[in-house]
Amino acid sequence: MFGFNPPFEFETVYSDTTLKTPLINQAKHIINSSLGYDYKGFSIRVSYRKVPETFIGFVANVHDVKEEEKYSASFQQWDISITQDIPWITGLQIFLNASNLNNAIRGDYLYLSETTKVNGETPSGSATKNSSDKYTQKDEQYSNFIIAGFKYQF
Repeated sequence: MFGFNPPFEFETVYSDTTLKTPLINQAKHIINSSLGYDYKGFSIRVSYRKVPETFIGFVANVHDVKEEEKYSASFQQWDISITQDIPWITGLQIFLNASNLNNAIRGDYLYLSETTKVNGETPSGSATKNSSDKYTQKDEQYSNFIIAGFKYQF
């Protein structure tokens, strides 16, 4: 028998749903950029990263709360890296790496549906996705940090 049987399958599924959510843990757009300069053993790099609000998933039936939408908050971060060759010792460099120069805070929060109730009451700080108010679940601040030292390449 002659023919071509590809080792894959394609299927289209149509669904009648009104819920439109992004992919879980996938930001719509991410910006990673860096600008560098190198000259005679000196090197400097400045980096910038921006991650928008990212859908994490749904949390359901926690203390009678129904269908909370959980998001990771947007954040921006600036980093810098500087190295300088030590000319009188071949292979030796002095370096400085600084991360999170702007003290970006990373956090998770929940948007609760309009019908969400906790023990019959709407929680304070709760919000719908269309509101600027959010129910903060956690904030993490890693602060900035600096690493400096010497590197030697054999």
